[in-house]
Amino acid sequence: MNNFKAFDRWMDKRTLLNHDILQNQVMNELSTLRICPQDTVIRRLNQWLERKGEYEEFILSTIEALSPVQLMSTKLFDTWNVHMKKAYSELFHEIFCSVSRLDGKVRELVKKLDEAANSVSRFLDLRPEERTLAKVEELEKVLGELSNLITALPQTIVY
Repeated sequence: MNNFKAFDRWMDKRTLLNHDILQNQVMNELSTLRICPQDTVIRRLNQWLERKGEYEEFILSTIEALSPVQLMSTKLFDTWNVHMKKAYSELFHEIFCSVSRLDGKVRELVKKLDEAANSVSRFLDLRPEERTLAKVEELEKVLGELSNLITALPQTIVY
């Protein structure tokens, strides 16, 4: 039995949003745009922008998904009563938040997501003849930074 459903869902979402969509689909489209910025039909950037809410939801679920509080549902704590689990869950979570400093990373990610979405919107608003290699590179930079921040998040429950 898997006691880490929130973590598993978070990891699946991380793989989908960061690896499959951002790194593979969007960055590949940007590579194509580098070759011919004016003539490339843009699809993936539009689709990525439509998923901004999904990215934000993922980012905001990070602390809950990585919290060691989930360990309370394992056999290790089967002998504890409900009141004890509740009290210690709150304490464990408070310590986790203090030590992990994930709240700052989450705020940084939300800020970078907003910056990336604004950059993509501005790029999509350009007429094809206004698209330049420099503008594509700027977009690659900001989306790469977002991807790197997501990649830098812990990949296990932190305890």
